[in-house]
Formats: sequence, structure tokens, C-alpha cells
Amino acid sequence: MARKLIGQVVNTFGLRGALKVVLFTDCPEIRFKEGNSIEIKGKEYKITECRIKPGLRTAIVSIEGFEDINDSLQFIHQDIYADVEALPGTIYIDELIGRDVINTKGEKVGTVKDVVKINTKDYFVITMSDTTSRYMPLLTDVFCKMPSLTPGKVELTELGEEALKWRQSQYWPY
Repeated sequence: MARKLIGQVVNTFGLRGALKVVLFTDCPEIRFKEGNSIEIKGKEYKITECRIKPGLRTAIVSIEGFEDINDSLQFIHQDIYADVEALPGTIYIDELIGRDVINTKGEKVGTVKDVVKINTKDYFVITMSDTTSRYMPLLTDVFCKMPSLTPGKVELTELGEEALKWRQSQYWPY
């Protein structure tokens, strides 16, 4: 199991000490299930109630032992962590950041700076060797090989290599 960031407390909610949480996880119904343990400010707390608002990517979370708004004020702007068990073949975004991007010839062309979600797709933010940044869709077997198969690097496919070359051409104004 790995300890991962799953949310951040942005405010309190109501007078009974509930917390308004911005979700950083793709499966909040599992991570914030009643009875699960979460870590805030280095201490473990048990979730007593959770109402997820999926359209807003937020949740209202009540934790054991905090029945008053004054008790919960200390958690505003604090990160929430949990022990997360990965499915086989799963790779986390924070494990991709910092990996070298390798072309089909085995040469390093850049480094993964970040992974961002634009609309419904994930994109690599690649810092090229000339210090410019490029976005490339994270589509395995289309633009890159499966990252879990190549530890420490992201290998491009021929199409991925062409996409990076095309964006460097004179026809791409950005």
C-alpha cells in the first residue's frame, strides 16, 4: 500500500464540524467510504459520513470526534492522505513525473514535467531539451508505450515522436 494525496480541506460545512473537501482521486466513493481512515496533519481520523458531489469534484466529510465547527477550523487548507492499494498494472501520476521521454531510437528528448487533465483526457506536459514545454495525449500504444512496462522512462511510439516533431515545426504557432 502507498500513502497518496486524495484531497484537500477547503472549508468547514455547517455547524456540526463537517469538512468541505476538494477531491484529488478518481474513485472518491472508495477512498472516502464511511469507516475508512484518513490522515490530516499527521494524525489518523475515521470517516463517519461522506456526501460526494461529483459534478463539483467536492465532498462533505465528517470525521469521528469532531462535532463542532470550532473543532474543525484547524483543518482548513490541510491535505488529506490515505493508504491506497493499487490494482495490478496501475501507475500513479506522481510516479510519471520526472521520467525521461525516450524516442524510438533510444535518445532522450525531454522529461515529463506534469500530467494534466484537459476535458476528459490526460496529457503529458513534456519539457523538451530546448526548455520549451509540449503537451502530448497520454494514450498508451498510440503515442507512448505502457509506462508501467518501462520503469523510469516513457517510451514514445513512432506516432508520438512525429507528434512532437510536428509541434516543433513552423506550422505550429504556439
